[in-house]
Amino acid sequence: MRVPVEGNRKITDEVKSEIIQERKKGIAAHVIAEQFGVHVNTINRVIKEVGLIRLPRAVRAKKILELCRQGISHDAIAQRYGISREYVKTVLHRYNKTASDPISDTPPTVQELLERREKMAELARSGLTYQQIAGAMGLSKKYTYNQIRKYNQTSEHRVKVRRKSQEEISVEVRNAIIKERKNGTIMSEIAELFGISLGTVNYVLRKAGLVRSYSPKSDNLSVRDHEIAKLRRQGKTLNAIAGQYGLTEYKVYRILKRYNKISDDPVPVSYPISQETLNRRKKIIELAHYGLTRQETADALGITRQYVDKWISEYNKTAEHPVPIRKEELQPTKTSDVIKNEIIQERKKGKKLTEIVKQFGLSISTVCTVLKEAGLVFPQVPDPEQPKRDQEIAELRRQGKKIADIGKLYGFTFNQVSHALRRYNETADNPVPVISPPTAQQVAERMEKIIELARTGLTYQQIGEALGIRKGHVQDLVRTYNRNAEHPITA
Repeated sequence: MRVPVEGNRKITDEVKSEIIQERKKGIAAHVIAEQFGVHVNTINRVIKEVGLIRLPRAVRAKKILELCRQGISHDAIAQRYGISREYVKTVLHRYNKTASDPISDTPPTVQELLERREKMAELARSGLTYQQIAGAMGLSKKYTYNQIRKYNQTSEHRVKVRRKSQEEISVEVRNAIIKERKNGTIMSEIAELFGISLGTVNYVLRKAGLVRSYSPKSDNLSVRDHEIAKLRRQGKTLNAIAGQYGLTEYKVYRILKRYNKISDDPVPVSYPISQETLNRRKKIIELAHYGLTRQETADALGITRQYVDKWISEYNKTAEHPVPIRKEELQPTKTSDVIKNEIIQERKKGKKLTEIVKQFGLSISTVCTVLKEAGLVFPQVPDPEQPKRDQEIAELRRQGKKIADIGKLYGFTFNQVSHALRRYNETADNPVPVISPPTAQQVAERMEKIIELARTGLTYQQIGEALGIRKGHVQDLVRTYNRNAEHPITA
């Protein structure tokens, strides 16, 4: 357990070397900050001095695979290294493609989920916080919170997790924080000054009633409003200011609007249009006046057709000489009879629609219109092996094999196997069942299992994976049960 760096002391060289060692292991900056009890900006400043802001991709991938072998969840790995859950999955998928010892990525069973919840409850009863429970079990904090909440919904013995206490700050530090706030220091600077989190500063100031402290002036503008206006004058974006104060971008916009109504020195609220954008819009109007279509204008400038349409519409509202629309844009050119005959000949040879579209440079709707007139949109190309294959599929179906398993043998989809069975039944004297309906006993047993799993707090997806059925089928069965049940269930 690391000893937090208290107050606003400078970090020693020994602590700096430990921070660098942790960073070389691949741990994210915010995790190191929480470990040493300092602000994340302090960690970034230390690792930036030695050029460790970005961990090498190969090193990070190696660390991710080691944690996956230990059974740690994807969410916990993503939180540890400051990356997305999808990136962890991508690294694992790329490794399993060529590895001789692939890492298993199967979801936990129902029994394992229930055992995991019991273990979380035991750790919560011992007095650990959500973050400490997540770290002990190699899971994310959010997943831990959700699983304990579901445990409390289904268990008779509820557990209460200890929250991270804000009372560990001494009275002297509290008074110093309040004093700095009264002097006009913004909360992010206070957090960095004392080496604590922004949430802790907000908690202390809220208890003292200084989170929204108004200045003694009669202009009805708070200290925060003046700070936001000052940052905006320095060139900071609305998004950056919103992140610094924990507000939304729209809230910062409203504050600056109110400030400009009262103050004699207004600040810019909206983003100024760059010179590059102005030149692009001017070029759009020039090309349109030259007679180019809107699609040709978009292709020439490397922009979208929607952007060209939007800007020309705005320009035409106030312009003395609006941009005309070419008739060729509204009425596409007709396909000649020679090209129509060539399209029909290519289709008769068995070419796909996409290949014909690329060959003639036409849209797929134009090609379909030509072929529909000739009755060749979906030509029946005879397959000599089709009857024999349909008979083999029917024999496998008679033996009791599932349609999905037959599809895997032949590389077909579920619908393709179903169509093959229906073709066979049209001419066969002894037809085979395409989809065998379950018996009443099977439906009743499945319903009991679904109700039992739903009462444990599992989701529809988890119940479907546990029983090997679709999520939509689970929802339909639960909905049917709830219609006549005295005590309906929710998954």
